[in-house]
Amino acid sequence: ERQRLGLAKALSRPAMLEDCLLILDQPAIGLHPFDQAKLMEGLYRFTEAGGSVLMEEQSPFLLRACDHVIQMQK
Repeated sequence: ERQRLGLAKALSRPAMLEDCLLILDQPAIGLHPFDQAKLMEGLYRFTEAGGSVLMEEQSPFLLRACDHVIQMQK
């Protein structure tokens, strides 16, 4: 929840988003697919405003929207 609140706070200040890096650790865990779509809308707005997103995620829905995917294995 803290990550999601941080994203909402950042989106409320569009002037501060340029050259900003947002690091998220599995932000879609526990979210309904409708809420995952809302999360993606927020992330798109963030990147359109000049920010960058680095995210660890397992949700195929979110992974399909990524520009770059790095798969790490043990």
